[in-house]
Amino acid sequence: MVVVGVERCLAFYQEVTKDPDAIVGVVAGSHDDRNPTVLRKLVWPGFNSGATPRRTRALARLNEAASVKRDASGIDRSSVAGRLREALSDWLP
Repeated sequence: MVVVGVERCLAFYQEVTKDPDAIVGVVAGSHDDRNPTVLRKLVWPGFNSGATPRRTRALARLNEAASVKRDASGIDRSSVAGRLREALSDWLP
C-alpha cells in the first residue's frame, strides 16, 4: 500500500496502523485536488519498487507451501487475471 497525505497525517497513520509492513511507499503532500491519473503517476513508482520485494517473499512462501502440498491448485489463473486486469485498468499504466 502507498499512503498519500500531508506530513502530519502520514505520521499519524504510521503511528496507529496495525500493519506497518503493508506500507510500501509514501507520497507526501496535499493531493486533494489531484485526479486519479495524476495520483497514479505519483503512487506507481513507490508501489512498484516496494511491491517487488513483497512479491519475491510471496513467491518464496508459495514455493514452500507447494513443496509440502499446502498450495491451492486448479485455479483458472487466466480468468482471474483477466478479471483483475479489467477491474484495475484505470489504475495500471
